[in-house]
Amino acid sequence: MSEELAQKLSYNLLHSQIPHLLKSFDVITLTQFKQLYTTNSSENKLENIIIISSTSGQGELPTPIKNSAIWQFFKRKDLPNDFFAGVNFYFLGIGDSLYLKFQHAIRILKLRFIDRLGGNLKLKLEIDISGMKGSGSVEMVMPQFIKIVKDYIVGGEEEAKEYIKDDIYISMGPTLKLGKPEKESTITNDDSTVDEWIPSKIILNDRITKEDHFQDVRCILIENELEFKPGDTISILPSNEESTINEFLKLQPHLKQYLNDELTITDNGETTTTTLHYLLQNKFDLTSVPKRLFFMKIWNLQETENEDEIEILKQHKQKLYEFGHSDDDYDYLEYVYRPRRSILEILYDFSFIKLPLKYLLDIMPIIRPRQYSISNSFTEENKNAELTVAILEYETLLFKKRLGLCTNYLKNLKPGQEIKYKINHLHLFEKIEPFIMEGVEDILLISPGVGIAPIKSFILEGEYMDFNKTLYFGSRFASKDKLYGDLLTTLSTNKDYNLIYKCCHSRDRDNVIDGKQIKYVQDLLWKEADYVYDLIFNKNCIIYLCGSAGQMPTQVKITLASILEKNGVQNSSEYINDLIKQDRFIQETW
Repeated sequence: MSEELAQKLSYNLLHSQIPHLLKSFDVITLTQFKQLYTTNSSENKLENIIIISSTSGQGELPTPIKNSAIWQFFKRKDLPNDFFAGVNFYFLGIGDSLYLKFQHAIRILKLRFIDRLGGNLKLKLEIDISGMKGSGSVEMVMPQFIKIVKDYIVGGEEEAKEYIKDDIYISMGPTLKLGKPEKESTITNDDSTVDEWIPSKIILNDRITKEDHFQDVRCILIENELEFKPGDTISILPSNEESTINEFLKLQPHLKQYLNDELTITDNGETTTTTLHYLLQNKFDLTSVPKRLFFMKIWNLQETENEDEIEILKQHKQKLYEFGHSDDDYDYLEYVYRPRRSILEILYDFSFIKLPLKYLLDIMPIIRPRQYSISNSFTEENKNAELTVAILEYETLLFKKRLGLCTNYLKNLKPGQEIKYKINHLHLFEKIEPFIMEGVEDILLISPGVGIAPIKSFILEGEYMDFNKTLYFGSRFASKDKLYGDLLTTLSTNKDYNLIYKCCHSRDRDNVIDGKQIKYVQDLLWKEADYVYDLIFNKNCIIYLCGSAGQMPTQVKITLASILEKNGVQNSSEYINDLIKQDRFIQETW
């Protein structure tokens, strides 16, 4: 969401004739920043920096910020305390208030840029995406943020330039042009971060749920030489299938003539070369559900030569304009978001849309990397990385099934096929090391579904063999999706692993203990309340919760608080919150 809101702000600034540069932390280079920072030109002098960021995990910076070269630069101890003196900062934080540290990332950024490096704090607002409408919602905060930022930058409404009407297409983003660049380009068919991606091969791609089960879960093994630790993730950059590309070209036939021609990308004065086929295959997220910004840009890019269709064209323009610009997002939610209608389906329904080659990079959403938890342990004998991936495939009111771009890309890879990936180090050990030093010997592991991936990695890790591990795992059926059940059962009988393994299955009717059906992990925790209480309160165990975001993490925390309260702990919710603050309660949800 942070990218979408940043682009929405940029659109408004652009139409308000306020020059600016829009860059992600992981895209802007140190060279580009230093050029902005050291310029002596009063016209281009760096005076205002707007930072929009969500919070990742339990109060952590998002990976694109945390792993970026520019953030590492800003963390340097030798930077002076007045490094950003005279530079105004505007912060917008995005988080879910169901999580304790839901705005922690923006506060970390504020501490660095203002308190440590001497920037001037002009504005700091926060958005709550928990779904509750009110003063902290996107609808309330974003217009306020845009207005205040514009007023500060231009000096109030009286100084503001005239707003350029929305029916005029303006772009400061990258543009495409047929032919070679005027100056020789050193980069072809890729972006400047290509070297970060590691070329590799698929070793194994096996389904680990039963064939008659509706959920296809894969165990995928990737050839690897780089060390990883439990909790680390792998980023995968998927691509579109050829059939998807052909479908797009049928809907935009005027672009087919450029498919394999050499094109020049111009972006902030820099040029690179590419082909339209490369962009369609590797860059444009053709099957994604478009954000409202997409409609803000394309609503007027419609035309017809048939005079009989002029009225229909006007209706189409009005409808797409409302999807993007209306204060009431009801129509957008009903037509686009809830049925998960894709860009291809939008282009089919609104056949007057004619996307210009020049602005495709500005209009089309870009394929972003997806992260998956590593589910095995790195050893000298086995360095390969294993992923546990639930294939996203579901139905809506629309005729065609919805397919996850990356999971279906992974599903179709065969052993021996090439893949590019990155390892993201999330430093789980750094969180639990202080407790190990204090003598904590127990860890409570909770994982429904594919949340088992990072927990399985933890169980197998040699450094953590001495931990007394209790695992509560949940699935739908014992016979169909009890992921790695045989392995974990075997490990629980091996004293070297110190593992207690307990399961529940939400759709097995005979999953009854002491006359009560145990459906979810929170039911299993409550059933063993005395044992869980002893782990948390008396043995000061570490809690590691992994799995799908949504209601599950909240329900588990409520259950743990109820268990403590049942055993006499007052203010049990605060007790759980303190565990989270201390990093004794670690949550990896997605």
